[in-house]
Amino acid sequence: MSQVVLPLTVLDIEHYDLDIKSNSRSHHTQLCGEERLIVRRGQPFNIILHLTAGSKDFKPGEPGLTLIVETDWSASATYDPSGNTLSLSISSSPDAPIGVYSLTLDQNGKKTSLGQFTLLFNAWCPRDAVYMHSETKRQEYVLAQHGQIYRGTHKRIKGTPWNFGQFEAGKLDICLKILDENPKFVSDADKDCSSRRNHIYVTRVLSAMINSNDDRGVLVGNWGKIEDGTHPGEWIGSGDILRQWAESGPVCYGQCWVFAAVACTG
Repeated sequence: MSQVVLPLTVLDIEHYDLDIKSNSRSHHTQLCGEERLIVRRGQPFNIILHLTAGSKDFKPGEPGLTLIVETDWSASATYDPSGNTLSLSISSSPDAPIGVYSLTLDQNGKKTSLGQFTLLFNAWCPRDAVYMHSETKRQEYVLAQHGQIYRGTHKRIKGTPWNFGQFEAGKLDICLKILDENPKFVSDADKDCSSRRNHIYVTRVLSAMINSNDDRGVLVGNWGKIEDGTHPGEWIGSGDILRQWAESGPVCYGQCWVFAAVACTG
C-alpha cells in the first residue's frame, strides 16, 4: 500500500461524492451502471469533498491530508470557495494492477473511508499496453455486447450470434471472482494481484480458468455424447454460463467456441 500526500490543511468533510456518472462517462464504463465507481488505469478521475460550513479556507502548502490507495498513484486538488468544495483528481499509472481498490483519506490520523472502486485496463490510454489506436476497434472489441462466434471446419464456417453480456449486472464481479479463485491467487495472493498489471498474465489466467480441468474453472468440456447438462450448441451467451459457475461451480458443457466466447466476456 502506498500513500499520495496532498498539500492541504486539515478539513472538516461533511460528505463526499465519487462523481460516478461523470467519471463513468469519461472512462467509458457507463454501461456498467451507476451503482459504483469503475474507472480505467492511466486516466484521471475526480472525487468531490463537500466541506462543512465552518471549515477554514483551503491554503496550499499546508500538509495534513493523505490519500491512501494500494499501488502507485498521483493526485491533485482544486478548491472552490464559492461552493465550499474540494475536487481531488486521482490517477493511477498506466500499468497499475487491475482489480478492486479501497480509498481512504487520512487527515493527521483521522481516517475517512471513501469506499471502493474498480480499476480496469484502458484501451483508450496510449501508455497502456492494451491501447487500441482505432476507435472502431475499441467500439467492437471493448464495448460491443453482441457479436458472432465462428464455428465449423475450415471448409464449412458459419457464424453463431452471441451475447457477451460484459456489462450485465454482476458480470464484472464474476470475472473478478474467476481471477480470485485461480490457483496462483490461492497459493500467493500478493504475487498474483501484483501480476495483474500485466495483460498477458491476466489473459493466461482467464484462459486457464475458463476450462474447469484441475482448477474448478468455468466450463467442463465434452466432445462426445451429451446425456446430461447443456449441449454446447445450445448456449447463446456468456451470462447464464458465468452465473451458473458463480452459484454452483463448473458448468456442463462447453466446446472450443464456447470457451472462446466466455473468455472474450472476461
